[in-house]
Amino acid sequence: KYGLCFSSGLGTLTAVMSLLESGDLVLCVDDLYGGTFRYFKHIASRFKLESSFLDASDPEKFVASMQPNTKIIWLESPTNPLLKVWDIEKICQLAKAKSKD
Repeated sequence: KYGLCFSSGLGTLTAVMSLLESGDLVLCVDDLYGGTFRYFKHIASRFKLESSFLDASDPEKFVASMQPNTKIIWLESPTNPLLKVWDIEKICQLAKAKSKD
């Protein structure tokens, strides 16, 4: 019904991250575009946003690392530069189930 369009991936990232509050956690895959990684490590951290970077090849283990303050799971698939492919559907199913706990 609605959609947003951005001129760049980092523009999208910046807009999405502006929805979070200090202390919120972003659970990220361990292989991200360099600009995305630097945003989380050097920019978002200045706003007290937390991020963790984990291998998502085992969706159960990846989602098990969600914390009460996890607000977003950031996935890029296939990844850059290693072209890893994650089971996005499985990660989403597990994350939805865990967030109901």
